Amino acid sequence: MTRAARRTSLLVAFCLLTSAATVSAECAWVLWFKGYPETQDLRRVQARWDITEYTYESKRECDERARQETRSWIDFKRAAPRDVMTGSYVCYPDTVDPRGPRGSTR
Repeated sequence: MTRAARRTSLLVAFCLLTSAATVSAECAWVLWFKGYPETQDLRRVQARWDITEYTYESKRECDERARQETRSWIDFKRAAPRDVMTGSYVCYPDTVDPRGPRGSTR
């Protein structure tokens, strides 16, 4: 095997190994609350995003918690005064901040 062919083989092997490691690495998932003032037009109002203390290793676990929290929020709203914020719980990877980039108006 020539030197160039050996280098090419090693480079290909390295690329395959690093790409496999990147694909298998999973991110954490964060549960967020997306809320809106009850009295405003949902098409025009900006959502208020609040991060919860919940993080998960898989999206499936996070989505299940989001469903549970949303059901609890709906139950709370039924007993709460009308001016309570409406909303739901949403999961995003820990690399995503739905409020937008830092330094922007939130």
